[in-house]
Amino acid sequence: MTKDLRQEMPLTAAFLDDLRAAFGKEAIDAQIRRGLKGEPTFWARENGHRLGTRCTVHTSAIRYDERGLSCSVTAEWIIEARAFAKKCGADVREADPLMPGDLEREARELRDLIEQAKKKGRG
Repeated sequence: MTKDLRQEMPLTAAFLDDLRAAFGKEAIDAQIRRGLKGEPTFWARENGHRLGTRCTVHTSAIRYDERGLSCSVTAEWIIEARAFAKKCGADVREADPLMPGDLEREARELRDLIEQAKKKGRG
């Protein structure tokens, strides 16, 4: 990360430094470069800055708070796709997280809706 991004994204910088220490600088930097080139191998968001390419396969993400504690949350792309579906008037039932496979069902429906919108020039 550049010095400016280290200052703008300090939690991300610290996390990447820990990964580099654990797995090697070359391996981690290679994944970051792939993410910067459009592959969904690395994506981070902090303080309004985004870096890399977001993956739309996963239905949840891990977030870290200021204390370094992690929790699983709904992936941002699903939240944005839900808003898009609502705007389009599409009937996509929000997943019940306690129902096995339901989040994957919702993600599949949302991806299908986005693909249809792209074909129609709305996405």
